[in-house]
Amino acid sequence: MDALRVTVGEPLLSQIGLVTGRTVLAARLSTEERAATAVREAVPETKMASITDEYTAGVRSGKLAQDPLALARFIAARVVAFSRHFLLIDKPSNLSVWGHALSASSHFTGATESRTAPLSLRECLPHLRSVLAEEGTEAFAALSVPGADSDKPLSALVVGKALRSFSEAWTPPSELFIVEPLPAAYSGLILLATSTAYADFARAFYSNAARNCFPGSMYQTFYVVSWGRPSRERVENERFPLAVHKASDSISVAYRPTDDKITGVAHKRGKLVYKHVGHRLLCRGSGKHFGCLIELICNSCYAGLPEVYLLHEGCEVVGEDLQASRLVITSGVPMVLSPTMARLGAPLPKELVSALGGGNLQRATLPTHIHRSELLIPPPLPCGPKADVFIRRAKAPMGRIISTRKDRPVLSWKSFPVNAKKKVFFLSAVSPSLPSYFTQTLEKLGLDSTYPLTAVENILDWRALWPPALGIASNSELKVVVLNGPSAEHETRGNSKSGRIFNTTSVKSLHRCGNPQQLSSSANSKRDI
Repeated sequence: MDALRVTVGEPLLSQIGLVTGRTVLAARLSTEERAATAVREAVPETKMASITDEYTAGVRSGKLAQDPLALARFIAARVVAFSRHFLLIDKPSNLSVWGHALSASSHFTGATESRTAPLSLRECLPHLRSVLAEEGTEAFAALSVPGADSDKPLSALVVGKALRSFSEAWTPPSELFIVEPLPAAYSGLILLATSTAYADFARAFYSNAARNCFPGSMYQTFYVVSWGRPSRERVENERFPLAVHKASDSISVAYRPTDDKITGVAHKRGKLVYKHVGHRLLCRGSGKHFGCLIELICNSCYAGLPEVYLLHEGCEVVGEDLQASRLVITSGVPMVLSPTMARLGAPLPKELVSALGGGNLQRATLPTHIHRSELLIPPPLPCGPKADVFIRRAKAPMGRIISTRKDRPVLSWKSFPVNAKKKVFFLSAVSPSLPSYFTQTLEKLGLDSTYPLTAVENILDWRALWPPALGIASNSELKVVVLNGPSAEHETRGNSKSGRIFNTTSVKSLHRCGNPQQLSSSANSKRDI
């Protein structure tokens, strides 16, 4: 077991015992997954307030931690949609998909001696296949989804237009493949394939979407609870550069490079990648310190893209640890520290702790409030006489969707315009409900928790609550100081006729930032991205 020693001036991740667990493919893991086990092992073992859900309680009781059959039944009960070629599961937070569990620490399991990590989804796939083969659709109704109606939310896509029952539409899977997972810390929809042909087809679609931009490439939507408000209320589709700083053999910190590091050469050499992301502010709390509910769309979760993107919007994700430590507020101005200054186990903002009920609340005990609420699925119906040939883009809705909820089905067909005359269709899956802790947090922060979530009109302008000493006018943009190197860069985010403009200027001293308007007026470098 290795350990990191922290001294002033060194890249820090304060004194962490790095945990060696099951062997996993590092390429499959996000920064959040790689770091989280070490985070929770580093926190002192004290009793503290926490927010729990059904899965957390099951792991602490031992029922879901080491019994693969019990975990398989729990997962089967969370199936919300299916067809002959796929299963859609509503994954709870902290359930590891590949085996690098976030829940390895005693804070999550409630154990005082055992350090064995709970089972992952991958490890219980054989048992899940057996449960589905033996019990069929009855396995889906074993447990109810929190907040659901009398009938559990369930949809199925079948071939043809004839009306069928769920039992008639069900085909027991002979195989199960993980196709579109989530980092362990996230909750929400994940996709499993029940055939090799569709697994390869769907993986190719998501891989292509993560690298390119085309209708339907922004294939996932998240609900995020943040502390602090993003600098922009709405962003449709932004090309976001992302690099990774390797802090140790086990932990990496993703960051947005400064403008001078964003070059074609760096991209070709693999030093940075581009992802597409956007967001919309749904609602916000009141007062000087407040939380926000954000809808975020992106074409990848690589290296914790949602957390990094919102960090550069000037807010932190509730429950997230690594990136949140890089955000500091100085004289009311959000500042993003260098990735070498990231640390684990940073204290929560006092105002957030108070809003959540007070007590000895720490980041390690809070679930990460990122929930995948919508997932686009490549058409899962064969397009020809062969059962293993699929079409990448459907020209019209295919098959028939049956659902227990006529007013709010899990599955539906969603169209995307290709040009003025042509459009393509993808199967859209929508999460039937939010995790119980997610709803509790929204209520405690004074945010609308009515599901499905919608944007609140006439949101109060953030400038009305900004400290008067900063002298920010009503037509000003939020300035975010970015510290990715020896000097700071001041980002001014606004709009122009040609697109979004980033004005940058060097800042010699953080304590002499002054009026952000004055800083932006002296900027001499503009980069349209």
